[in-house]
Amino acid sequence: MGIKFKNLFLIVLILLIGFKLAQSFVYLEFLTHSISFFALICLILSFCLMGLRKMLLPIFLCLLALLISVIYPNVSLTDVIWQGLREMSSMVVIITVVPIVSLVLRQDNYINNIIIFSSKILDSSTRFYTGTILITQMIGCFLLPTSIPITYQFISDFLKSKFNVSWEHLKSTAILRGFALIAFWAVSIPSFAYAVEVFQVPITVAVAHGFFISFCGVVLSVTLYHFYERKGESRLTEEIKQTIEKNLTSETLKTAKYKSIEFFLLLISLLGLILVITVISPWGLLTVMPLVVMVWTISFFVIKKRVYDFWLEFKNYINSLPLKTKEVSIFLSSGLVISAINSTPIGMLLIETMYKFTDILPGINFLFLLPFVVAPLGFVGMPPVASMVLVVSILHNFALPYPTFLIVLSLTVGSFISIMLSPFTIPGVLLSGANGQTSIKNTLLQNKLFTILFFLIVQFYIQLLLKLYT
Repeated sequence: MGIKFKNLFLIVLILLIGFKLAQSFVYLEFLTHSISFFALICLILSFCLMGLRKMLLPIFLCLLALLISVIYPNVSLTDVIWQGLREMSSMVVIITVVPIVSLVLRQDNYINNIIIFSSKILDSSTRFYTGTILITQMIGCFLLPTSIPITYQFISDFLKSKFNVSWEHLKSTAILRGFALIAFWAVSIPSFAYAVEVFQVPITVAVAHGFFISFCGVVLSVTLYHFYERKGESRLTEEIKQTIEKNLTSETLKTAKYKSIEFFLLLISLLGLILVITVISPWGLLTVMPLVVMVWTISFFVIKKRVYDFWLEFKNYINSLPLKTKEVSIFLSSGLVISAINSTPIGMLLIETMYKFTDILPGINFLFLLPFVVAPLGFVGMPPVASMVLVVSILHNFALPYPTFLIVLSLTVGSFISIMLSPFTIPGVLLSGANGQTSIKNTLLQNKLFTILFFLIVQFYIQLLLKLYT
């Protein structure tokens, strides 16, 4: 029975994706209702496939949407459900289609070659720390959260499984911070793509500001690590140099150089294509990204003359889609909550409450408070992407008196905080599975100072730009 449910879920999910992509090019009433219907079946089947623990959050969201609809008698429950089911359909497409790009990264051992090629210049602990952050960011553009355990494993393999406290601090903080920082600029991150499209922020403006903020985060993280190492008087630099001398040969370095250059070209071509097509075409980022990813991935295998390999990898990927039942159910049930809130005055009450806080607290404005709307959702188990998308979907209905790119930046800070501090989010859990440490140590205990300082830096940047633009 479980296999039948999985196969049915897979078929319905593929139909949902297909109809949603078709609607991006032609609007038909039939497509709209079909998306709602397939989303409903997907949600029901996901409940059938998940264990009770995984069901708790999506069930809570569904009940919350139902409660809101019941409290306000003028709200049509049928409309809330039918419209809400397709509210997050674009995000379902993103989280299922975009990870196909990982099929490319599995070819030719790119990650290991990048580490080997970079190691020649990463001959001190501070440089190695910086390199680990940057490598995580590059891989994160392809693999999203799964880049965390994969990067951790490759770094550990290169270091010949060194597991003392200093090494673990280096790897765990660099990898988690590196991944969290790409949320500010990587167009392949679903929450960033969604916020940019919904608020109609020029993609080049959003990426430029986000990249600068990410750079500041890297500098801050490296600075804090430098003081941490001096305080602990560790001897990691000597160990790194010894490891490099053992691992590097002229032949391995030559191969690593070639593969690293190839990887950089692949990364630039993917992100560049997404940016260029988004700028010059009438389609939004949420439409462009999955289509470019599919064409780009297929083109890679065709050019490499590995079509049969692609077919095998693609079949395995399709068969793995039922593993995304929790993510799909969270987004679809979040859509119900969004639809219910948008049909009632609750969204306006939220905005008014935040403005009242700004009146009470001197020197605090709306953009300062926005991160604290997104971040708490991560502490109740909601994924950072879903948290940000939920808040974005509510806020975009209101004419806020701030530049839209600053709103997106402020919301992304909230998502960043939940990744760095919440032990219940996917990045923290994945890192704990990789290094065997508790999730709360990997997140809150090791990153609280960095998160606080980074928040203050970003807020200074936001408030400074706000003065310039108003």
